[in-house]
Amino acid sequence: MFPSTSLPGVLLPGQTDWCVNNTVGYCKERGVYLSNSSSTWEMVQISKDILTDYVGLGNVGYFSNSTWGLETIRFVGATHEIKSKGQLVNTIRSKEMPMGLFGLSRLPKDVGVDTNSTLLPFLVNGGRVALTSFSYTAGSFNRGSPASLVLGGYDTSRFDPTTTLQFEISGASYRELLVDISSITLTNGKHSITHDTSPGGSSPLISQIPIDSTVAHMWLPPEICKFFEDAFHLEWNPYLNFYTFNTTAHGQLLQEKPHVKFTLTSNNGTDVVNYTFPYTAFDLMLTYPIVEEPTFYFPLRRTSKPEQSVLGRVFLQEMYLTVDYEQHNFNLSQALDDGSSPHISPITGTRTTERQSLSPTTATTTTTTTTTTTTSTTDAPRKHQPAINLFLGVGTALAFLTIMAAVCMLPLRNWSRERIKKQSKFDKAELQGDGTPRFEISSTDQVELETVENGLEVGGSLPLAAELDAGTVAFEMDATSRDDMNVNEEDRVEERHMFPFRIV
Repeated sequence: MFPSTSLPGVLLPGQTDWCVNNTVGYCKERGVYLSNSSSTWEMVQISKDILTDYVGLGNVGYFSNSTWGLETIRFVGATHEIKSKGQLVNTIRSKEMPMGLFGLSRLPKDVGVDTNSTLLPFLVNGGRVALTSFSYTAGSFNRGSPASLVLGGYDTSRFDPTTTLQFEISGASYRELLVDISSITLTNGKHSITHDTSPGGSSPLISQIPIDSTVAHMWLPPEICKFFEDAFHLEWNPYLNFYTFNTTAHGQLLQEKPHVKFTLTSNNGTDVVNYTFPYTAFDLMLTYPIVEEPTFYFPLRRTSKPEQSVLGRVFLQEMYLTVDYEQHNFNLSQALDDGSSPHISPITGTRTTERQSLSPTTATTTTTTTTTTTTSTTDAPRKHQPAINLFLGVGTALAFLTIMAAVCMLPLRNWSRERIKKQSKFDKAELQGDGTPRFEISSTDQVELETVENGLEVGGSLPLAAELDAGTVAFEMDATSRDDMNVNEEDRVEERHMFPFRIV
């Protein structure tokens, strides 16, 4: 499953006539969710169209034609299990989105469902995560860089703090994480060209474009796409609605080693940072069910209306995103993966609406409210704070999330480059991370994580991956199962200070 920065619930692959167990590729491995076969499924009435009005999937052609419901979800380790009843679940049947999604966004209050029916509020209210916050980078298969997801904190080893920009979270449904792109520079060999102004010259090149890991690609206006076409000799395939190219053109691009530079501006317009993307971030292939034969393509899509513009998961291969819903802001930094050991810092503070700086190197939060008040310098995580860790690639299922009853997800394999060479030929998975899923924690209590589910993404991806290595789970609390996640108020504060989830 993929993390979604705009989805407030869980979206699972539904049964289709183009992807059944006896078809090619990943279809026989991804599994499907059948709500009518589940004994714990409970249909709910939603007052809004979440996927269209709040997530914005309808804008880019992804629709769900089934009903929302409440389902039981388990977070599973070998000896520990966290069960959440009443989590919001739906299915999707898009060829471009055959993998499941687990949402990290907040549930709007006007949809008629308890806000605790989504992942982050459930973990916060259950004392597993201190604040409604997360950090994410999608990782890069081609560079062997694993994805990283931290719930309630961030990994200081995965970003360059000198490139950090902070933005305010918008209140406009799915368009919460909005940025301004002031210019785009394309470098191909020795030649560079910059597109740096919108018509009229006074506003950003692209204003208020959302960042959303729900979708795989970048969706940009036609005039911006034309800029990429000219620089990289891309050809639009009107039948597939993708930029595709042949083996010769692909080889030439690899030889020239082009790169893309996005220049972003902070909300107040005073801070400007350049973020560089190597061509390897865009070196991907289309596979079934989009095409019958693997085809090289560039993960850029044309918009037909302004609200379609979005920077999808491909953008987060080279970016590190930290979102703090409590303080209404988010950070962007250039992603790093230099092989350093993970260094997890919790986002601390109080569950209030006051503002807080999220500067990755020196962020300090001081509050004067009651028992949840903390003061923390976030570049020096406390040694006594355990973090629940799970490595997963961008094209990798979330290893500890399972749906009870009717979900049939097979073990996902996230092959490293060495494993790929030893196997029969596998083409590259779209936005595939190269890390091996596993649990890690800073504690003496260790258990082996059982192998769980499997799936994979297409619409630009090939067979994915991953075998789960032995992992660890540890809580500094009674190991007795708490199915309903209820804790007393006295314990709640301590637990919130102790459990940033790191899903890396």
